[in-house]
Amino acid sequence: MQQEKLWNRDFILASCVRIFSSSIFNTFIALIALFTMDILGYSEAIAGAAVGSFIVSSTVARIIAGRYIEIIGRRKMLIGACVALFVSSIFYLIPLGIVWLFITRIINGMAFGVVSNTVATVTVAFIPRSRLGEGLGFVSLATTLGSAVGPFIGIYLYHEVSYIAMFAMCCVFAGMCLLLCSMLHIKEIEVPKNPDQDQKKGFKISNFIEIAALPICLIIFLSDIFYTGVSSFVTTYAETLGIAAAAAWYFVVYSVVVVIIRPSTGRLFDRKGDKVIMYPAFLLYVIAFLLMANCTASWQLLLASGLFAAGRGSIFSTTQSLAIRDAAEERVGVATSTFWVFADGGAGVGPMVAGFLAPLLGFSGLYTASAVAIILLTVYYAVVRHFYRANRQ
Repeated sequence: MQQEKLWNRDFILASCVRIFSSSIFNTFIALIALFTMDILGYSEAIAGAAVGSFIVSSTVARIIAGRYIEIIGRRKMLIGACVALFVSSIFYLIPLGIVWLFITRIINGMAFGVVSNTVATVTVAFIPRSRLGEGLGFVSLATTLGSAVGPFIGIYLYHEVSYIAMFAMCCVFAGMCLLLCSMLHIKEIEVPKNPDQDQKKGFKISNFIEIAALPICLIIFLSDIFYTGVSSFVTTYAETLGIAAAAAWYFVVYSVVVVIIRPSTGRLFDRKGDKVIMYPAFLLYVIAFLLMANCTASWQLLLASGLFAAGRGSIFSTTQSLAIRDAAEERVGVATSTFWVFADGGAGVGPMVAGFLAPLLGFSGLYTASAVAIILLTVYYAVVRHFYRANRQ
């Protein structure tokens, strides 16, 4: 039987939007903490809050976007959010102190949250159901490419040119998001008009959250709490180890490994299911944290990056496929929003937790504790998978 076509014009354009938006997100993840401490002169706790404020605000925006995307319209919401992302990115170029930075972070985070959630929702419509795991794998791959492109260029500009050049780069990427999104052929979904479904009036938690996806989404929430404790402070950690030059390559190695393995994990999910991916991924995740905890050289930092890519990266794409796979067409936006709310929520809490615990435990102690936590998360996944399979049967 001939496979349904995956690569089409809109799928490629949407994937490019993911690259640029992810570049913005990950540049800030890598450098805002350093900028807050190095340029503005604040503590690790404030720096962690500066990172986390963006992610928390994007999480709130995702909840709202998931509820109203089909009511407002996919195109209107996407273009409006892209404009807000571009304008708020320019705010970083206005040096008005820490309060202005937090205001900018919150506005920029909300705009990013709506753009990311809406693009993710419309992209599902470009993917054949029979190739959902593979398609979402490539979408996640585009996101991961952004996690290399943005920080690699951003760290170079920050250290070799100025922080202003780094912020200007993010403005250019935001402009590209707006341009590419305006070129998409977006399929609008008609909201059911049955009053019993109460789509437009009243408050129901199911209007904002896909309840059935919550146990799976909790996995990515906890996973990202631990991982962003690494990614948001990797530049700072590398400087304390005397291997600052390796920090820029950390994100490149992460992305290269994901580029290699992500397409195969998506196809493997479609054919064999999640178990054959998740258990090895958890093991690699634990090893990566232990290696980071005992890191003394550049090669160890970069090896840990590759292991994080294979472990955390596979967990991310697999849980995303699980969360969206069984959603009805009109609920894809809510299911997508639910997944990203939990993913961004974990990524928002992570830097704050790491910023608080790093002075108490040290980075080595923090990463050792994270390895233990991932072992416990593996047990949780095994329990969730058992009951999830039982309910499906």
